[in-house]
Amino acid sequence: MKASLGFLLAFILGVQCGRSFVPTTGPEADCLKEQNLKLSDVEPEIHIVSDVNNEVVGRFFVCVWKKREIFKTNGEISGEGIYRRFAEIFKNVHLSESIQLEMKDAFNECTKLRDNTDWILANKVKNCIFHAVQSRPHLPRPQPEN
Repeated sequence: MKASLGFLLAFILGVQCGRSFVPTTGPEADCLKEQNLKLSDVEPEIHIVSDVNNEVVGRFFVCVWKKREIFKTNGEISGEGIYRRFAEIFKNVHLSESIQLEMKDAFNECTKLRDNTDWILANKVKNCIFHAVQSRPHLPRPQPEN
């Protein structure tokens, strides 16, 4: 359970420093800064299937998903964008072709989500990614880089 929670935080926020995950560059750090947030404002919601009505967290993820091209300009969700981020995190882990296809299919399920409010949709996508990873205990986990 802890490995998948750590993975999700790494997946969403990106950079790992020692044992804690801290976004120092990239979209996540930019979105924290742009929205005048601290990591502590969003981190507790990353570790759980969270309330989709949390506007602060949802707006943070709208920003991140747009910058990571997970939310396309036409309003669609990109399963390919989710998988691309997943592949970045798992770059040092050998994933069999069957696991790669399984994860692509799981992330494509997230593209079916809909909501009229972008920040609620962003929370739904985050929860979908969490569920996709959490429900696959056979998924090899990335190891911290030294």
